[in-house]
Amino acid sequence: MKKRKILFNIILSVLFIPSVCICLFAQKVPTTIDLSPTADINGTTASNKYMWDILFTFTGTPAGHPGVETDGINIYTAKWNGDNFYRFDMEGNQLETFQVPGAGSIRDMAYDGTYFYGSNANMTIFIMDLANETLIGTIPVTCGGVSGVRHIAYDPGLDGGNGGFWIGNWNELGAITMSGAQIYSIMANPGNIYGSAYDPWTIGGPYIWTFSQIGSGSVLHQFEIASLSFTGVTHDASDIPGYSSTATAGGLATYINADGVFSMIVGIQQNPNLYGVYEIALTVDLLAPGPPTNVTFTPDAGGALEVVLNWTCPSVQYNGSPLTDLDEMRVYRDEILIYTDTDPTIGGTGTYTDATVPATGNYIYTIVGYNDHGEGPRIYVSGWIGEDFPGAVENLWLEQVSPNVLSGTLTWDNPTIGLNGGVVNNPILGYHITRNPDNVVFELAGIAT
Repeated sequence: MKKRKILFNIILSVLFIPSVCICLFAQKVPTTIDLSPTADINGTTASNKYMWDILFTFTGTPAGHPGVETDGINIYTAKWNGDNFYRFDMEGNQLETFQVPGAGSIRDMAYDGTYFYGSNANMTIFIMDLANETLIGTIPVTCGGVSGVRHIAYDPGLDGGNGGFWIGNWNELGAITMSGAQIYSIMANPGNIYGSAYDPWTIGGPYIWTFSQIGSGSVLHQFEIASLSFTGVTHDASDIPGYSSTATAGGLATYINADGVFSMIVGIQQNPNLYGVYEIALTVDLLAPGPPTNVTFTPDAGGALEVVLNWTCPSVQYNGSPLTDLDEMRVYRDEILIYTDTDPTIGGTGTYTDATVPATGNYIYTIVGYNDHGEGPRIYVSGWIGEDFPGAVENLWLEQVSPNVLSGTLTWDNPTIGLNGGVVNNPILGYHITRNPDNVVFELAGIAT
């Protein structure tokens, strides 16, 4: 009898839990494109080509998750007709699929620096912690002329600087406070809007960009917040490599990348989904220091709450010319300044040991140079600090060792690295093995193979 390798999901609590699925179910595949009932995708729209360099593109599978947003650590997309969310790294590599219990069918999304926001096109906005896959709460929406929240953009300047959202359904645009109360209602718009995003960096702004299913099927429109009107500036996203004539506009997101470039992610609805990332504006002075290089992150091998950071200080300005002024090198932990080297050497080495990590977990460190022209582009490193949980078992096999007998033998190799890539010094206490589809649980104490 040949061995058969089984794909499985691992659920980690105090013990290590492999779960083996042995049944498949067929189902009808739903429509993947969320199309405006009034969209005209056969025409063309003039493009203003002055800031639209394409930084990179990436795809996601399966199709049907046009909504997109980022916290600068990961890019997230959401399935418009289901419960799944998808996590990518900042280069567009798809990492995993997950759910947020209580939230689903999310269209466009927004991020305020702490939480993500989105709706299933009704009058309730979900508040979500996507990093921890948790629903924080909901916001009931009251806004004249708005029948549902399909597109959403966070604007920190709304409500007197308290922040709020630009929202609407297909042919709607309004603004609300963070608690969902109306600020602006029944505003003229280009129609067929699926995504929107905030832009404080383009000259003359701040602006909101909306992404509409008109023209080629994917056209960006610029809205000036000060005048509460669209400027007439548009850009046709059909210039994204891989764009299909059957594609339509999805979600929209903006962020500052590691090179200090204000960037825009556009979600294209097609099969598979396509995402393009545009350069919109520079946020770093050209005479500021360039990025540090050779940045390393070395957590304590014994599991202590400590990490050593090393880098090479910049030797060029952001514009590529030789650097002659470097006043400081700054180190941030999760966006909090924790160390400043006030006497760095241009092109020299730098190091810092963070021995004040508050608790076991994943941390993001930022290394950046500073001079009279401001901070340069930030370089991010991240990883797990402290004792980690056991990682995945390897080489899991299910074998029927006795022919014609309803029995099976599982074998596996114990994990050698942590679930999050950290060190594992504590012994494995045992395993939960769940047999599907009848959900019978077997408990194994201690180490086993």
